[in-house]
Parts: sequence; C-alpha cells; structure tokens
Amino acid sequence: MRRLDDVFPYPSYRPYQKQLIEFIFDVFDKEKVGLAYAATGLGKSIAVLAGHLLNPRSKLFICTRTKSQAKIYAKELLALRKRLPDVTYTFIRSKQELCAVVSESRKLQAVPYGVFIKICEALKRTGKCPYFETSFRGSAYTPQHTNVALRLLERGATAIRIFKAGVRNQLCPYELARYLCRISNIIVGTYSYIFDDAVRENFLLSIDTTTSDLRVVIDEAHNLPDFIISTHTKKLSTRTLGFIYEKLERINVTSKGEVSSEVFETALDITRTLLEELERKGSEIAPRNAVEVDISDIISSMDFRGIESLVEASYVLLREVPDLASQLLRVYDFIDYYARNYTDESHITTIEPLNAKGKQHYLYRLILLDPSKPAKDIIQQIKSVVLLSGSLHPVEYYRISLGLNTEPLYNRTETIVLPSPFPPNNLRVYVDTELSTKYSERTPLMLQMYAERIRTIISEIPHVGILVLFPSYTIMNSIHQLLGPIQRTIITEKKKTKLSTLVQLLLETNAVIFAVAGGKFAEGIDYTHRGKTLIRVVIIAGLPFPEYNVYLIKRREYYERILQNHNLAVFITIISPMLRRVLQATGRLIRSEKDRGVVFILDRRYGKYSRFFYPKVPWQVYEPYKGNRQLREILTNARQFLEH
Repeated sequence: MRRLDDVFPYPSYRPYQKQLIEFIFDVFDKEKVGLAYAATGLGKSIAVLAGHLLNPRSKLFICTRTKSQAKIYAKELLALRKRLPDVTYTFIRSKQELCAVVSESRKLQAVPYGVFIKICEALKRTGKCPYFETSFRGSAYTPQHTNVALRLLERGATAIRIFKAGVRNQLCPYELARYLCRISNIIVGTYSYIFDDAVRENFLLSIDTTTSDLRVVIDEAHNLPDFIISTHTKKLSTRTLGFIYEKLERINVTSKGEVSSEVFETALDITRTLLEELERKGSEIAPRNAVEVDISDIISSMDFRGIESLVEASYVLLREVPDLASQLLRVYDFIDYYARNYTDESHITTIEPLNAKGKQHYLYRLILLDPSKPAKDIIQQIKSVVLLSGSLHPVEYYRISLGLNTEPLYNRTETIVLPSPFPPNNLRVYVDTELSTKYSERTPLMLQMYAERIRTIISEIPHVGILVLFPSYTIMNSIHQLLGPIQRTIITEKKKTKLSTLVQLLLETNAVIFAVAGGKFAEGIDYTHRGKTLIRVVIIAGLPFPEYNVYLIKRREYYERILQNHNLAVFITIISPMLRRVLQATGRLIRSEKDRGVVFILDRRYGKYSRFFYPKVPWQVYEPYKGNRQLREILTNARQFLEH
C-alpha cells in the first residue's frame, strides 16, 4: 500500500480533503457503498483518484454525466502521471461518438443510437467498415491495433487522443478504447456503461470484467435517480405508428431479398393492430391533458413471437430508410419493455392528446415511479461503490431513491457529509416576498412583475455575469418576451450552445444567461476562467418544483403507500427535487475561496421551505424584501459586497 503523500500530486490539501480521501479508501478497501456529500471546491475528483491509487488492486470505473465532468478527471490524471508514471487510464464514450465512419457522414451523425448500432453491425458483417477491418484479423486484434493502443496508454488515453489515433491509423477508435479498457486500471465513462443493462452487459463482457470485479465512482450522483428513470421511460405515439404503417405499405417486398415477405407482412399487421387499438383507447378516454391509462389488454393480446419481425424488417431498411428503421425499433422497444418489466405497482402509463397539422394524435408514455429497484439490483452486484456529489442533499432522499435504506445495502452503506471549504459569508441570499410562480398565481400581472424585478437586477448590477433560473421553458419564454429592450447580452438555453461559447461571452460582455432548472446550463457546468467564477449573481425566478401532473401525483401516492408517511412522500417527490435544482444552480457561484456571490430568490414560498436548505448559513439566514424600492436598496448593498 502506498503512502498518501506519495500519491497526492499537489503541495497541500484543501480543508476536509484528507477526510474525503480516507473515506473513499475505506469504502474501496472494505468493499462498501459510500455516500459522500462533499461541497463544491473541496477537490473531489483528485480525492477519488488518490483514494483508489493508495491500493489499486481492482479496476476503477468512474461514471460521469457530462463530457465537462470527464475533462476534470483528465486534468487530474495528467497531474497524477507526473507523480505516478505507471498509472493507466482510458476515457470511453459511446460507440457512435467514437465511430470514424460517423465523423465522415452527416446522415449517420443524425440517426438514433439504436439505429447506428444496427448499421455498425451490418458494416462489420459485410466487411464494409475499413477501420474495423484494419483492427481485426479473424477474431483477434491486429499487431498494428495493439501497438497503437499501447502507445496511447503511455501518453494517456483520453477520448480525443483515441479518436484521432484511430482515424490517423485507419483503426476503429471504439475498438481501441475497448482494448485499452481491458488493460487500464482506471476507466472514465458515462452512466450508461454501468446503469443501462444492455450497455453494461455487452461492455463488461467485451473487456473480460464483471461488476463484482469493479470499484465504481458515480460522480455528480444527485443525477442518478433521474437518469435511471429516464432509461426506463418509453414513448410511443399514434402519429409514429401511422407514419410506419404508411411507409411499410409502400415497401416493395420482392426487392428485399434478405428476409421473406412474411416478415414485412407481420410487421405491417402488428403496426396496424397497435395503431387501431391505441387510437380506439384514446377516443374512448378523450383526454384533454395527460392522464393515466391502462393498455395491458392491448399489449397482452399481441403475438410476442411476431414482434421480432419489427427488428428483422428494420435491419433490412437501415441503410435505405433509416428513419423508418429507427421507428420500428422504437415500437419494438416499447412493446418489449412493457412485456418484460411493466407492473402497475412500479410504473404508470399515461396518454396525452397531441395535435399536428390539424389532426388528433395520442402520445403514450411508460414511466418508472421508483428508481430504487433497478439501482439496488446493480449497486449490490458491484464490489464497492462511491456516490459523490456537492449537492447530495438531503442525503435521506438518495438513500430511499437508490435503495440504500434496505438490505442488503443498508449495512454496507457508509455516509460522510463534509462542509464547504469556503467561508459561508461569501454567499448572500435575498428573498422577494411578493412574487410566486405557483400555478394559481401565475397571472399576466405576476409575470410582468417578474420581468420588472429581473430587469432591475440585471440593470443595477451591470458588470458581472448573471444566471437566471426558471422553473420551465414556458415561464422563461413568457418573462423573456416581457423584458423589453435591455442593454445587455442575454443568452437563452438551447440544445446546441457550447460551454466554450458561454465562457467567451461572459468574458467579453458579462452576459446574462437564461436557463431552465435541471438543464445543462444550470447543473454540472463550471463558468470559470483561470480558477475564478464568471457568474456572480444567480436569480431563481420561481422555486423550481417539479411540474404538478398525473405522474407526480401517482409517484407521491406510490411513496405514501410504501413508506406509510404522507409528509415523507411529499418531501421525496416535490421538495427534494426543488432543493437539488436550486443548490445546483447556485453552486455555480462559489468555485474558489476568493469568490463572492449573491442569490436572489424571487418566490415568497421560500420562507416555508428555507429550513430544508443546507448549510444554515446563508440559506436559513436570508434577507427578505418587498417591492422595487427595497430591492434597489438591497442592490446597492449587493454591489458593494461583490466589489469588496
């Protein structure tokens, strides 16, 4: 076993950092499950690596939610290599992201992942992928493949280096990454590699490893419950079924010699039956918004041997009609998931009316109510697990949501809560006692008042970056329209906006960022330059409670039933998600001990929920105000505080 000072690459430790390293080492050494709530700025990434490398007798897999989180580990591993040159690591991304063929084709970049996998298999089987052909001789890797991989291992196998080396040497980048994962002690990848059943099984089998051999770290673990729910959510619309039916009817079956005409006829019959039954169900219910629905009679009446025809037909259509192939696979996935996993106790099916081009359609959703069972099934298989986050609050929510409060994980689980290493007085919280985004109060006048408050704040504090967080896109867009002309650059959250673009705009213009709670602009992102934050003010434009709908009601009722406690059920399903979103967004403010930040909470309901926030200072010691006059007085103090 190594000494910590021989592993740690920096001259000094941050406050509480040694405690975190010792905790992580103990979890790994005793094969436990560790919940580590460690505040922002404590140095969690290097603590993970140091705790593992004290005695790296097992392979470590680090799960990150985003690429920006993975970059932090790349930086720390580079620092570690200077101290420990024998450290081996690999960064792996999805097969589609690491595909050289995809990089050369815009069409392939746009296809859904499931369709890409089928195309990849077809290209390999028919010998039409030059990169794969160069990587393999029979079932073994070529000498060129292994030589390039070993050179990457010596340099540090980041995803970018792997991809570039693959393209440069006409080798499959994904196969390079997979080979490197076999021989590396540390792997950094996405949540899917551990928490998506199909991806995990295929990946671990391909690198000759099992979950019981792994140490796993789940970075930003506050995202894990929602990630698991999303992987168990399936959608199907009657519009999609109509599209499939029309396309299949036009297929010239005789030209598709790879499969029999019976396959297409069966696929057509399944699509027609499902379309008719789901439309019939929708017309009977005639919903005005999303409501719960029972479709068990429709699914149970289907010929499950016949649904394989959807996969066979899609396989033939992959190259010529990728959109149709993709939709066929989604229909198969919907039916297959329902048949294998769906129960009334753990899931809900909803139906929602849609209107496209003047025609009525219905969207059906299968949604998991409780992520604890799939989470528990996976976590208990793993040798040791550390769940790590600066927003793992309240801890009890994560115990329940991930099944850590029940056996066999209860006795294996250890918890540590470490405070922020930064002075608590570096952050101030102000609360507007006039405003509320509660649905019953969301009048045009209320939205206008929100626009006025936001305009006042961003005008009176003009020389700092500001993040404005909204509960929903609808509220964000409505308030944005009411702002009117303003002498500042405003960036609204969009799918294609890159972090580098935001950072540059913040440096050049002190931009105002409009983001939605839980979105990519609000969580797991560092608005920093040379170690200091570029965001100095966060405005919470309405407490971001989850949308009140049939799913939320059903989920609350589910937890009431299993916990026998109404208040705890409300806490888990309504209060905890709001806490996480606020703490994540405001966590963008203090990234170093010299940073100072101000939070404006534009929602009077905060007074009711402040006791749930941690730490007590500043969250439970806040300053309330009312109206624009008091706000301007507070803004004077806020400017002085930020300039100090």
